[in-house]
Amino acid sequence: MFFEDTSGEIELLEIPVQEFMIGKNLAELQLPDKFKVVISGIIKDSKLNMPNPQEKLQEGERLLVIGSSEDVEKMIEESK
Repeated sequence: MFFEDTSGEIELLEIPVQEFMIGKNLAELQLPDKFKVVISGIIKDSKLNMPNPQEKLQEGERLLVIGSSEDVEKMIEESK
C-alpha cells in the first residue's frame, strides 16, 4: 500500500492508544486507509512489540506511528 505525504514530512511518533482503538485490532481500525498512518510497533509493559494485526489494543499501551504530524493529529481528533 502506498500513500502520499502532502506535508513533505514523515515522522515517527509515540502516542498512547486512543480511546476509539481500545478493544479493536489494527485490521479492524484500517488506520492506513482512514488516516494515512502506519503502526510500526506497540509498547506494552515497557517492551517494544511488533504489531500483530489481529491482537486487540488495550488501554495503557503506546503506539509507534509513522505518518505526517498532520495525519496523526487527525487520527487523535477521532477519539475526542
